Amino acid sequence: MNIYRWALIIIAAIVGIGNIMLIDKNNLSFENNVFEYLGSVSMFGVSIWLATQNLFHKNEKKSF
Repeated sequence: MNIYRWALIIIAAIVGIGNIMLIDKNNLSFENNVFEYLGSVSMFGVSIWLATQNLFHKNEKKSF
């Protein structure tokens, strides 16, 4: 993996953790924190996808 992909993984993980920190602790309902929940799930999904993308495409040869 190149440095750019690792940088994207780290940025996505930091944004996901930031979204978790923004959750209102007094009211944990989905309606109150919809953007925080969706943001954290999507950012962690992006970081997992970027981290495992190299494993799925390891055997494919790059042809241009």
